[in-house]
Amino acid sequence: MTENLPTDGASRSRVVLLGDASARPEGLERALVRAGFVVDEGDRAGTGSPPDLALIIVRTADDALKTLLETAAVPGGVPAPRVVLIAGGDADAPARALAMGADMALPLPANVSELVARLAGRVGQPAEAPGSDPALPAEAARPRVPAEELDSRVRDEFERARRYALSFSLVLLDIDQVAGYSDRLGRDATDRVLADVGDVLRAGLRAPDFVSRYSGDEFALLLPETSLTGARQSVTRARERLGSHAFEGIPAEDRPRITAGIVTFPHPAAAQIDDLFALAEAALLRARHQTGDRTATAEAAAT
Repeated sequence: MTENLPTDGASRSRVVLLGDASARPEGLERALVRAGFVVDEGDRAGTGSPPDLALIIVRTADDALKTLLETAAVPGGVPAPRVVLIAGGDADAPARALAMGADMALPLPANVSELVARLAGRVGQPAEAPGSDPALPAEAARPRVPAEELDSRVRDEFERARRYALSFSLVLLDIDQVAGYSDRLGRDATDRVLADVGDVLRAGLRAPDFVSRYSGDEFALLLPETSLTGARQSVTRARERLGSHAFEGIPAEDRPRITAGIVTFPHPAAAQIDDLFALAEAALLRARHQTGDRTATAEAAAT
C-alpha cells in the first residue's frame, strides 16, 4: 500500500488512483512518488488538499468507467484532468474512454517512466528529477541512478527470504548537507563528496551487502540476513565512519551526516518489493523531521 508522504513545505501535485488496483502497472505508485507527486488511493479522494489529477485504471471502457469519470468530475471531487489507463487489450477502449469524457486515455502495458512524465506534463508538475527532493535547489537535484541493478538485487533477496524464511533489511540514507555543499562548493565538488560517501559506506559493509546511489543525495543499503537491530547497528557504524573520514574541502564540523529510513522483511505491509521501497521512503521522511538520532523504521504495525 502506498503511504502518503508529507511534502517538507514544497508544493507538489496530488494524484488520486481510482479503478482496478490489480491492473496497475508494477512500480507505478513508487514512480509517481519518486517524480514528486503525492499519491492517494481513491477511498481517500475526499481527504486532504484537493487532488490535481485522477488516474483511473480499468480493464475496459464500460459503464463502470463512466461512473468513475462522473464521480471524478463532481463538484468537490477530483478535478480534471482525468487520465484513463486501460489494461484489458481492447484496442477500441481508449477511444470510448475519450468519448465518455476522459482527458487522456492510454493502453497498457506502458513504460512507467514515460507515463509519469506525461502525467507531470498534464498537471504542470515541476520538471524535477525522479526522486529529487523538492526542497533542494535545482542545481542540487539529480536523477536517480538507473534502478535496474538495485531493484534486481532487492527482488532476488526478497524471493530468497520468502523461500527460505530469512530476513533482510533495506535502508535508505539521506545526506543532510547536500544543498549547502552545492551552494558553497559547486555541483562537481558536491558529486565528488557524494562519491566519497559511497566509498566510505562500501568499505564498512560485509561481502553480501550492497550499496547504491538512490537519488542525488540518497543511498540505498541492502543488508541480507539482517534484522532491524542489525540494520540500526549498520547505520550507527556508517555514521561513525563518516564522522571520522577526512573529506576534501569539508571542515570536520561539516562532515556528511546521514538520516536513515529502515524497513526489515518480513513485514506485514510488504507483499512486493514496491511495498518495501514505499515503507523505507516513508520511514526516511519521518526521520527527516526528527532531532538527535535521525533514524526511523517501518514498524510491524505500519500499513
